[in-house]
Amino acid sequence: MNLEQENAELREMLAGAQLTEENLKDYLFEICDYIHYQLPLKEQDAWLERMIELGLFVVPTDELEDVDGDN
Repeated sequence: MNLEQENAELREMLAGAQLTEENLKDYLFEICDYIHYQLPLKEQDAWLERMIELGLFVVPTDELEDVDGDN
C-alpha cells in the first residue's frame, strides 16, 4: 500500500470516528432534554428502544427476569 492510499484510509477512518462522536453527543443531548423538560416516560422509553436497536445499550439479562416477574 502506498502512502497516498494509507493516508486516504486514515482520513476515512477519522471522518467515521468524528461522525460517531457527533451522533453520540446528539443522543446524549436528546436524553438530557427529555429529563430536563420532564417529558413522558413513553418518550424516554422510545428513545431507549432506539439506543437498544442501535446496539448502544444492552439490557442486563438479570434485569429482564426482574421485569418479567420471574424472580
